[in-house]
Amino acid sequence: MTQTEQAPLLSKHILHVWDTELTATESELLLAYQLLAPAEQQKANRFVIAIIRQRYILATAFLRRILSHYLECAPQDVCFRWGVYGKPYLADDTNIQFNLSHSHDRALVVLTRDQEVGIDIERYVARHLDVLSLADRFFSREESCALLTLPAEDRLIAFYRLWTRKEAFIKATGQGLSFGLNNFTVSFQRDDWDCLLSVEDSAKLARRWALGPILQVEPDYTAAVSTQGVIQAVHYNRVK
Repeated sequence: MTQTEQAPLLSKHILHVWDTELTATESELLLAYQLLAPAEQQKANRFVIAIIRQRYILATAFLRRILSHYLECAPQDVCFRWGVYGKPYLADDTNIQFNLSHSHDRALVVLTRDQEVGIDIERYVARHLDVLSLADRFFSREESCALLTLPAEDRLIAFYRLWTRKEAFIKATGQGLSFGLNNFTVSFQRDDWDCLLSVEDSAKLARRWALGPILQVEPDYTAAVSTQGVIQAVHYNRVK
């Protein structure tokens, strides 16, 4: 990582987002593989498709490098524990919270302190995706109706904006898909931190969280981040 020699200040209500490209030479891929824990290496070895295996290795190594930057330790020495629903946390008593997401050849890591956080990135694909059927199946009624009002050519981008914002929120809660994608409503139109409109039909519950887009990602991607409480600032860094 070449962005800075010293770990930047990280505090509650301040988010640090790190963005990287998941491409590497064979020697770089080998070095990344060596940073992984034995269980992570075993998981990588189980991927049959080479590009999926490569992206997993690079994303996991990227996460370890970022965390080691803040913890001031070697990437190999970063240890994890997992919540009830599988969300990863740091194994020690540090107050650093983090989350990782990757899609195709890009990965994002978000960090903050003392508050749960989640992030998601998706690349726009499947131009002929039946977004209305998917929305009817998985999204809230309000979200499905909002998509239906759009011209057909605008629905794909709106769908992905909804999806990433919903994924970021459920990842922040630590409950993942068990929370239920139709139990809350987000906006694909807003570009501020008030994109979470309601949780279980309650606007009051929604105000306990911040949710919004990460606008600096590549044009073929959309991304979002969510955290407990408020967001005072987001520091975005793109690294090799």
